[in-house]
Amino acid sequence: MRTLKTNTKERAKHLETTTKETSVVLIDDHAVVRSGFKALLSTNDDINVIGDADSVTEGIKLVEALNPEVAVLDLRLPDGSGLDVARWIAKNNSTTRCIVLTSVPTDRAMVAAFASGAVSAFLTKESQIEGLTHAIRDVAQGKTLFDGFSARAAAARLEAHGYDHLDKLSIREREMADLVADGFSDEHIASTTCSAVSTVRNNLSSAYAKLSIDSRTQLSRIIWLSRMDDDVI
Repeated sequence: MRTLKTNTKERAKHLETTTKETSVVLIDDHAVVRSGFKALLSTNDDINVIGDADSVTEGIKLVEALNPEVAVLDLRLPDGSGLDVARWIAKNNSTTRCIVLTSVPTDRAMVAAFASGAVSAFLTKESQIEGLTHAIRDVAQGKTLFDGFSARAAAARLEAHGYDHLDKLSIREREMADLVADGFSDEHIASTTCSAVSTVRNNLSSAYAKLSIDSRTQLSRIIWLSRMDDDVI
């Protein structure tokens, strides 16, 4: 009889452990996306979506009030980036762990997510719902699915493309580089910036040297790379 009671207690304890709900909040600016993910995640007995928000401001309030185990963050929000929420979580030593779920899986976003100190997984919205479900469970258990190796690889790609050297450009060089990316000719850039064509070419040559490139195409690529996700960093 004593053994039976012990086994019953062990089974009850195991059942309690295996059915424990992971509390989750969703922060995304699209109501349809939040509603869809909430409905899909709620089909799992061990995941409980306890709240959702559509902005950085409301997201921080939500995390502060509910202290969820996991926050699923979109990067593009109307008043900033989901990474602003992650940074707040890291700064305030919250126990909430973050999963980035984005349609902008760029190298810059990956590096910034890792640097936030609170992102444990980085997924794209094209991922299957099972992938998000597994990530939520793993992250809630303290696992990190987004490691330094991935971030370093992303940073290396940025370095190879010259992006990391953009801050070496002077204000004038960056201005002219932006105009090149917009498709302006040297003559048009000269007219726009009230400069001589020779000055434009000198500035662009200097920019090429600083970025270790040798063509307008490469310069345009770097500028467009920097523009693509400025709002999510």
